[in-house]
Amino acid sequence: MKKIIVFFILLAIIPIGVHAEEYDDENAKLKYSINDTIWTEKPLSTERETIDRKWENSDCGVLMYGSSDFWGELSNEEKSGYSREAFNSNALDNSFLEMYQQVFTEMGYNITSSRLVDLGMQMMRYDGTATYNGTVFDYSVFVTLNNGYLAQWQYFGEADTICTSGVYTAVNSLESTISNSNSSSSLDFDYGNIIFSLILTIVAYMIYPFIRTKFMKVEYNEKTCKKMALWNSIIVGGIFLILTSALQENATWSAGPAFLYYWINRTLWIKKEKSINYTICESCGCKVLNKFKNCPKCGKKVNNEEIEK
Repeated sequence: MKKIIVFFILLAIIPIGVHAEEYDDENAKLKYSINDTIWTEKPLSTERETIDRKWENSDCGVLMYGSSDFWGELSNEEKSGYSREAFNSNALDNSFLEMYQQVFTEMGYNITSSRLVDLGMQMMRYDGTATYNGTVFDYSVFVTLNNGYLAQWQYFGEADTICTSGVYTAVNSLESTISNSNSSSSLDFDYGNIIFSLILTIVAYMIYPFIRTKFMKVEYNEKTCKKMALWNSIIVGGIFLILTSALQENATWSAGPAFLYYWINRTLWIKKEKSINYTICESCGCKVLNKFKNCPKCGKKVNNEEIEK
């Protein structure tokens, strides 16, 4: 048992994560990360205005990222009253979505769906098929706006869950490096995410002991409660570890919450015995409440100190 606890403490101290390479787009004031165990960076075969980097996965396909100066293409009249920083993802709407859908269509993309999505930053997402050298590929394009630059992800390849999860992880890692760029909508998103995560963690770690004690009427003493709390944290923490590693390749998992809820559960669910708030009269055997000094039946003085077990 002691070895298990020591192992559990070490998990809480040592973070477990998957290596990811960090990138900065200084012009667009964006940063993102790529899991280099999934994607291998390759040089661009030809120089392109809107694409800066390319990665390949032999089982999936090609992932590309790039940005272009949208602000620089605006006329002075269109810029009037706005700053470069004001042109960020919050400005994207259906008019932008339709405009770039037309652009991709003219480039030969067959668009099957287009929509605005919130991935921490507002993005325009386009899915469909495209033909290259006579071969038809599935594709997904994500376009956002930051610091007056249009930034886009392009993925061409297999559309199965394993491949697209690697794409979504990269896209989700994109965030602005402008310190004052957090809009009210993004703050609401982060706040809601924190609250949801907190509620999920509380429910996950406490639902089992709650059901056992409140519905199944299982009673725990100090020893059995510690054992139940330990295994509950190990199992729930293990599930979170597996889910974090599988769904968020660039995320870091810590056993801190598991350790915390072990200490909470080990004492919270111990059966509390009722206190005795009366004394038995030694003369007649009558139960005398502690607030009385004399037995109401025989009148003899009794020891009225409250006894608690």
